[in-house]
Amino acid sequence: MCAHPINRFHPVRAWLNTTHWGLMDNKFAGEQHLRASGLPFVIVRAPWLNDGPPGRKRLHMDVDAVVECTVFDWQFGPYHIYRSDMAAVCVSALDCLHAAGHVLSVYHEKRSAAAALPDTPDALDAELHRLFDALPVASSA
Repeated sequence: MCAHPINRFHPVRAWLNTTHWGLMDNKFAGEQHLRASGLPFVIVRAPWLNDGPPGRKRLHMDVDAVVECTVFDWQFGPYHIYRSDMAAVCVSALDCLHAAGHVLSVYHEKRSAAAALPDTPDALDAELHRLFDALPVASSA
């Protein structure tokens, strides 16, 4: 997350740009080239990745967000997701035709009782359907 240059003062973006020779600037430039190519695309931005079982926490998706997070959100907020949930989101994005043309920033809802999903085998599938069914159709797709 925080790939957009408007987030240039975010500590994680600044650190990655400084220690990895412009990593975030190059990442954003790659996104811009992909947009300009005319090819169908979907960009899924990952926040801080953690290990954990899939389908246990409710997901939140920001669509085409420019300012993705603040310093306080990054340190204390919801910007975490299990690797297994992120993989499921990426596979679902490939299957969803109206995800084309969007940049998706996906993370777990803040920690609370409401953030837990029911302990059922299809809970993650239902959560992914909820997210992707709400996507608007991109004008560039």
